[in-house]
Amino acid sequence: MPPNIILSSFASSIIRYRLIVIIISIFSIGFAWQISRDLVFNNSNEMWFLEDDRTLLDYQNLLELFGDDEFVAIGIENRDKSSVFQTETIETISKITNFLTDLDHITKVQSLSKVEIITGANDVLTVEKLLEKPDMTLEEFKSKKEIALNDRLIKDFLITDDATFSLIYARIIHVEGSITHKVELSQKIQAFLENLPDKKKFHFYFAGGPALDESFLTTFKRDQSFLIPLVLIMITLVLFYSFRSISGVLLPLIVIVGTVILVYGFMALMNHDLNILNAIVPIIILAIGLADAVHILVDYYHEISVGRNSEKAAENTIINLFTPCLFTSLTTSISFLAFTTSRIVPLKELGQQSAFGVFVAFILSITFLPALLSYIKAKDLKAKKITQENIFFNLFIKIAKFTPDQNKIILLTYGILSFFLIYFTFQVKVDANAMNYFTDNATVKIHTQYIDSRLKGTLNAEFIIDSGADEGVKAPDFLHKLDKFQTYLKSVPEFGRTISILDYLKKMNQVMHNDDESYYKIPDSREETAQYLLLYSLASPDEDLTDLIDFKYRHARVSIRIPIMDTSKNKALMKKVKAFLESEISSLSVNLTGLVILFNNIDEYILDSQISSFSLAFLLIFIMMILVFRSLKFGALSMIPNLLPVLAAGGLMGFLGINLEFGTVMVACVVIGIGVDDTIHYIGRYLRKRRHGLGRRESIQIALTESGKPIIFTSVILFIGFFVLLFASLTINIYFGLLVCIAVLFALFADLFYLSAIILSLPEKNKI
Repeated sequence: MPPNIILSSFASSIIRYRLIVIIISIFSIGFAWQISRDLVFNNSNEMWFLEDDRTLLDYQNLLELFGDDEFVAIGIENRDKSSVFQTETIETISKITNFLTDLDHITKVQSLSKVEIITGANDVLTVEKLLEKPDMTLEEFKSKKEIALNDRLIKDFLITDDATFSLIYARIIHVEGSITHKVELSQKIQAFLENLPDKKKFHFYFAGGPALDESFLTTFKRDQSFLIPLVLIMITLVLFYSFRSISGVLLPLIVIVGTVILVYGFMALMNHDLNILNAIVPIIILAIGLADAVHILVDYYHEISVGRNSEKAAENTIINLFTPCLFTSLTTSISFLAFTTSRIVPLKELGQQSAFGVFVAFILSITFLPALLSYIKAKDLKAKKITQENIFFNLFIKIAKFTPDQNKIILLTYGILSFFLIYFTFQVKVDANAMNYFTDNATVKIHTQYIDSRLKGTLNAEFIIDSGADEGVKAPDFLHKLDKFQTYLKSVPEFGRTISILDYLKKMNQVMHNDDESYYKIPDSREETAQYLLLYSLASPDEDLTDLIDFKYRHARVSIRIPIMDTSKNKALMKKVKAFLESEISSLSVNLTGLVILFNNIDEYILDSQISSFSLAFLLIFIMMILVFRSLKFGALSMIPNLLPVLAAGGLMGFLGINLEFGTVMVACVVIGIGVDDTIHYIGRYLRKRRHGLGRRESIQIALTESGKPIIFTSVILFIGFFVLLFASLTINIYFGLLVCIAVLFALFADLFYLSAIILSLPEKNKI
């Protein structure tokens, strides 16, 4: 059966069984709505990685050996910048400490009110609290302050060297694949700090994993509740301006909102969680999905304007637009499916969700929408007003006349512009620093940066050192190698506090030798080390060192506090650490892990994703264009102008200093996917005119005038849809919206001017 007969049969079936089509569509949307209500927001560390990822496995090994890695950090300082060693301040620190200790999911709290100091005399090791009571005399506080500032386990960890700022640390239980407990902790802590009766006397600063995750969740909910209604309002205004009818506004909205609901249902069926990346999926679907619906409406009103009834107009619309809408949806879906090559799991899932959404939008637009339209009693007069010549038509008449006469100048500008855009594109840097996703006025960013400025480090880099045998940690030879490594780490100015079992062993060795500073060193023998560890466990039954050494005494842990910095800088520092180990202590078995290392590797995945996904999308779309136009030449020609919007996005990133990260890595694929849609409509019309015997210039002018209005109309819709993201709370969404908006304009510019100029520059042939 010929394709046109099959298509005609399909179209007539849709209209004949339109009620069934409508019922099935509504039922599917309702079902999707029901199952999508259980979707949860997840920003856990594990969700970004494949299960077999080596970096993730190393991190999980850390958790298995030493327990929890994440912590809460609460900074406190007096508003008058005075010493924290005074009654009111210590009392407040004690209140916060006790509150944290009683919370679920908290495993260990460290603060000035709880910290212990190690002393010894007569072969007896004593571990006692630094501050037994908060109410002391001025002289007593002065003495305690001096002790704290001279204690290597307290200074630069719990207090600054001027004693005006103090930190409270609380380790939290790791729950794999969930952030619910961290969000709840964050909310409880913030509420407690807010309700402290004497809070006006202090500045509080709250940072750490729970604060970060709660901020991500809050901004996610805020953006979802604000941006989606906003884009719907703007789309409604555009539709009303264009079609001036309730049906022209309401029916496309039903289609695209239904599509978004079906996407959420798809996510639920696939066990995908909500996250900071797929927060933009509804915006993507609303913007891109509307294009097919608009094309359907425009063609439907055209059919009405020439005298056809609603049913016949709807049927003809399906026949007219099925193929071009299918191919444009396929090319856009392909661009998203290219993300499945990524090793970043949320990006891979976003590709699946967006591709599904684009194709569902096509299916609903080509079936559900015509079925609804067939019930509308449209008037010929109104349809003619919608399809009549207007400012857009006149604009494209001028463009059509201008382009053929100025093709050499246009091509020259294309070359010059591309050169500059390529230059700036190569200036783009990769950085996955999560703190950069927040705007400068975000509370979590302000607090984190302040804590980093006073006491370096709201993140941990972890080093697991394998002694090679059980009880091996106690061996002096191993401890000396460990000491050499830790001494190097402490010499790196960018690092904050460094802690290992050595800090305790050296302190114990010192106090057991009459606090002689010369004995602040590694114990001389394995037996002495074992004795100190035993004495410490007996002297401090409430505290242990299991977060620094494992139960078999085979592995030791070195933790470094690291301030928030660009991952490129962080990676450079870790590269130096590895180089030191290889050159100085190659015999020491060290494994780098922790959250810092975990997300350092994300940088490589982002860059790999950019290269692999764009290359795959470009290749598959190129093949698709060859099939669409049944021409290798025009398949290749169609791709040339569509590189311009990609270069525009890259060039703008380089010029403005926007990094390649989770959000911006999607731009290139998305842009080329939606950019070729208008190209398909334009070249398709051009080739049809050429096959009817018209010349190149005449074919270009007719193609531009016929496709001009839909091209600019869909470009406006896309621009508006993505422009809304500029009002988002996270920079990854803001930058994504900005770059796609700019790219859409360049794609429009490329189709209207450069594509025509490229065609005219080719040698003339009589046949196509």
